[in-house]
Amino acid sequence: MVIMNNKKQLDLFRKLGLEEALSHIIKSMPLKQQEVVLYTHSHIPFRQNSLLIYALTPKNYSDNKTINICAIVEALWIWAIIIDDIFDGDTVRYGKPSTWKKYGKKSTINSLRYFKKMITKSVSDNFGIHVGKIC
Repeated sequence: MVIMNNKKQLDLFRKLGLEEALSHIIKSMPLKQQEVVLYTHSHIPFRQNSLLIYALTPKNYSDNKTINICAIVEALWIWAIIIDDIFDGDTVRYGKPSTWKKYGKKSTINSLRYFKKMITKSVSDNFGIHVGKIC
């Protein structure tokens, strides 16, 4: 897999509307919880998974729906990184204090609960409530 530098990839994500779709998920949360998630989002590289999904999506499929799917994948990636650091006790991620270390475990876990609700809502909005319930 080709690794793009973060700036080049972020420019592409913005051009496609992915950054805006991801921000919509995050900004659905209360401000205090947004801060915790945005901290992690601000210093981790984007994954190519979303771009691969976008590239492999059939052309007759809605671009808006595809972007929302990609945003959900990115949101789950952020959520998984934060959870991983808590479970592993990692105190540093990409050269910065891990989220739980900066904000405390209780605050971070509370933010993750809100974040998961927003991800689940986005899944329900895009695939139907029956799929959202599986999350």
